[in-house]
Amino acid sequence: MSDDISDERMRSGRGIARRPNESAESLVRESSHLTKWLYDRYGDGLRTVLVYDGAVSEYTYLADHVGEQYSDAELERIADEHAFQDSLSNPHYESLFHLGGTEATVTLFEGATLVQVPFDNTTGVVLTVDRARSLDVNALVETAREEHRPEFVSEA
Repeated sequence: MSDDISDERMRSGRGIARRPNESAESLVRESSHLTKWLYDRYGDGLRTVLVYDGAVSEYTYLADHVGEQYSDAELERIADEHAFQDSLSNPHYESLFHLGGTEATVTLFEGATLVQVPFDNTTGVVLTVDRARSLDVNALVETAREEHRPEFVSEA
């Protein structure tokens, strides 16, 4: 694969998305800059990119080998924004540790690292990267928010 992500790989050929109704806009186009930046940064180590805006969540990138591991139903379940809601805002932890608000979450699995970066209370990105790739989470969060915010997200 070349260093630049092709438009064909920008979105799963299976078009997995969770939209409350058929008229909901796709998030792919407005997230293309973010998705291309993530692919340029992590290359073939990038497994998935899922963006969400309120009730709409959509894969903007799904590596072929990842798409082969999951059924459409499994991918749709993952895309459901409720799967990420509780992991990001946990007032108990925020009050327990006195460290401020949660800015991102990171979960390490045997085969991949999952990072959720919110842009505000209802929008954000969830990505997975092969564990073999090194992640600088602070730089990832800061750069994604400041330089690669999708067009559907209001400026902070």
